[in-house]
Amino acid sequence: MIKSYFKIAWRNILKTKNYTLINITGLAIGMAAAALILLWVENEWTFDRFYKNTDRIYELYNRGEFSNDTHAWPGVGNPLAPLLVSRHPELESVVRSTPANLSVSVQDNRFNSEGLYADPDFFNLFDRRVIRGDLHKALSTPEGIVLTASMANRLFGTDDVVGQTVTIDSADHFSVTALVEDFPANSRFKNAGYFLPWEYFEHSIGQKAAASWTNFKVATFVMLDPTANHQHVESQISAILTELQVADNMLFLHPAEKWHLYSKATHGYFTIGNIQKVRLFSIIAFLTLLTACINFVNLSTAKSEQRAKDVGIQKILGAHRKSLIVQFLAESLILSTFAGCLAFLLLSLAINPFNHLFGYELDIPYHEFSFWLATLLFILFTGLLAGSYPAFLLSGFKPMAILKGSAPTTRQPLSVRKALIVFQFSFTIALLIATLVIVKQIHHAENREQGYDKSNLVYLPLNTKLKMQYEQIKHDLIQSGTVLSMTRSSGTITRQTFGALNFSWPGSNAADAQQAFVTITTDTDFKSTMGTQLVLGRDIDIERYPTDENAVLVNEAAVEAMKLDDPIGTIIRNGEQQWHVVGVVKDFIFYSPYTAISPLFIMGSGDWFNFAYLKLDASRPLQQNLARVSSAIQKYAPNETFEYHFVDEAYAVNFKREKQTANLTQVFSGLAVSISCLGLFGMMAFVVHQRRKEIGIRKVLGASVSGIVSMLSGDFVKLVLVAVIVASPIAWWAMNKWLEDFAYRIEIQWWMFAVAGIVAVAIALLTVSWQALRAAQANPVDSLRDE
Repeated sequence: MIKSYFKIAWRNILKTKNYTLINITGLAIGMAAAALILLWVENEWTFDRFYKNTDRIYELYNRGEFSNDTHAWPGVGNPLAPLLVSRHPELESVVRSTPANLSVSVQDNRFNSEGLYADPDFFNLFDRRVIRGDLHKALSTPEGIVLTASMANRLFGTDDVVGQTVTIDSADHFSVTALVEDFPANSRFKNAGYFLPWEYFEHSIGQKAAASWTNFKVATFVMLDPTANHQHVESQISAILTELQVADNMLFLHPAEKWHLYSKATHGYFTIGNIQKVRLFSIIAFLTLLTACINFVNLSTAKSEQRAKDVGIQKILGAHRKSLIVQFLAESLILSTFAGCLAFLLLSLAINPFNHLFGYELDIPYHEFSFWLATLLFILFTGLLAGSYPAFLLSGFKPMAILKGSAPTTRQPLSVRKALIVFQFSFTIALLIATLVIVKQIHHAENREQGYDKSNLVYLPLNTKLKMQYEQIKHDLIQSGTVLSMTRSSGTITRQTFGALNFSWPGSNAADAQQAFVTITTDTDFKSTMGTQLVLGRDIDIERYPTDENAVLVNEAAVEAMKLDDPIGTIIRNGEQQWHVVGVVKDFIFYSPYTAISPLFIMGSGDWFNFAYLKLDASRPLQQNLARVSSAIQKYAPNETFEYHFVDEAYAVNFKREKQTANLTQVFSGLAVSISCLGLFGMMAFVVHQRRKEIGIRKVLGASVSGIVSMLSGDFVKLVLVAVIVASPIAWWAMNKWLEDFAYRIEIQWWMFAVAGIVAVAIALLTVSWQALRAAQANPVDSLRDE
């Protein structure tokens, strides 16, 4: 019986090859697009959730009140971890880690690379497959280093590296104790190529700094005992910083399962983040697939009059409705199987360009049984989704009414078919509007005045040797004319920096102590190097004014927050430390162009520097300038790797996430348009075939070609216009919600809806006009000769 169902279904498919081709193509595009999104969703959903004990791993976060709001942030004082181990046995492991960006070398093979300083229990929490060595004791040895497989291959060209020596920062030698597989791309540790003992980190920063609760804040992770209750443990440790009188912040546990998906804190609580993007594109995946299925439904119901007599005869001969439903579903499943095979081919071809365009590392898990099972279920789901409505509709025809010639008509004013076309184009138009809004928002932020000159501005990470030789390097580069000016800083102006509290100044009150100020350091030539503008006063210059080690530049936002009328000379205190204001700089964007500018202190310092900024001479070739910088570094710090970053490129990273969203939306807008147009093309072909005699009669009676084209196209254009009306308020609401995340944002304007509507109407007209024109120009004799 089943065999006969599929045999009949196959014959019916072959009778309508053109419609079959349209159905398979539309379904394949929709299935491939949905599968690609689902691969991305799976990658996001499993981000840092694949560890053996993920459900027991947490990161310590702070929650505190400042700047008139509740905030949450990571990083706690270095001494906290051993204190937790001694006081809280319900914590099975406590691990600190912080990024490292050091020079690694084996003989003459030398380069800078990212790694991680970590406590010995690191791999008990974040387990990786051990390729060689003993991972449990790997970070317990002060001179031990753990390498990933890719790092070992880059350094030695082999994985037989246990016991080999690696030199760090051209000075310290470590013996490889273990080799582990690389962390996957959907891990926060994906860039770490090596792991160094925490003891080495404390040695590098000095025992005084390591013992400080405020100088160094480090990521601290805990793994709870299997019997421990997370809420109880959190309540036990929440007030420990207040008890120790080192901070007023409360501690809380942020679970590993939420690190990626719930990464954005609102009023101190993690309720949103990448989960919004996952939900959005999951909906887009389903709607894209649904749009493809609508083509199948529309073409199947449009052909209902042609299939009606077959249904009537089968019912007269004793066929039950149930058997007819199975027959029609069999047709749908055959089509979805062919479409699934084509979709798999499209997915295989598209995944590498997709990864390249969006910076992902997705792959198709051919070797996993679960993937093939999911593929089979996906094809089955698509076949049932596409075929269910036509199956129940066609099988429900009354045999006597059909055979008497009163088959169901397909020209109802408000037919399901028309509603589905409106739905298709509503989804497409909403995506077009979203694309316009996102692109406009990115353009708006890109053109925002930065407040500094990032052209020919380069920054270098300063390791121990470069810090020691900085003055000599700077002198050579200035004398040679390679750089116009240089300055040093504790941080980068393109990366987020957390604010500090407890500042006071003349006229401040207790509430002002909760105002957060972002702090960075400098020594001299900050203004000339960065290209910032001074509003009042002068720049910090420790070379000319040694007391400027206690000077501070403030930005306009800080002056406003401090309510100062005459800021120059104002004394700012924090505990026993104090600074005097020597200048006010015009507000500049030192992190995200989408956010409001925070109050900023640029403090003079004699030793707290992690980066050097170089303003290169624009009149000379860039490569020549970089070569001279490299030569100067090699002259005073031999064997050091020359690592540099352009500020304009680092600034562009701020737009990466939004540009990815824009590109994804553009791609799926294009796919939705393609799928909708395929369906419209098939529907127009059917309408032309159905009305060919009417068209012939109109031509004989003198109708013009333009009149017939207008008649045939008009109904579809009206449906698209209805779709514009339906999509516009939905898109307006959705994009307003998206824009709420940006303090610096555009206003949604009417022309965005108009452009999307015009584009949709134009595409619909191009899709249907060609067939309408062919039908209008056809010889009426051909359609009327059988009368």
